[in-house]
Amino acid sequence: MFRSKLFSLLKSLNEQEFKRFGEFMNSPYYNKSIILKKLHSVYARFYPHFTGEKFTKEKIYTLLKPGEKFNESLLRNYNSDMLTLAEKFIAVQ
Repeated sequence: MFRSKLFSLLKSLNEQEFKRFGEFMNSPYYNKSIILKKLHSVYARFYPHFTGEKFTKEKIYTLLKPGEKFNESLLRNYNSDMLTLAEKFIAVQ
């Protein structure tokens, strides 16, 4: 579904690192965005392969914002923000 730097980076994390990334995402010091915390929990369902018939942009957006009309540019922005945090996580590690 997605071909991006974010998923390449997330796939490169082992289970322990991915768990620590979740803790990093939930830290108010590094991430104050509630929507990014929720996005991480959605993506965690699909870790480590990030594949499957339920792993589509539309379904991810529906899990993230139920009842709202799909907005691809908003999802791209969220993914970009998460990539920035993932890169910061790698730097901190």
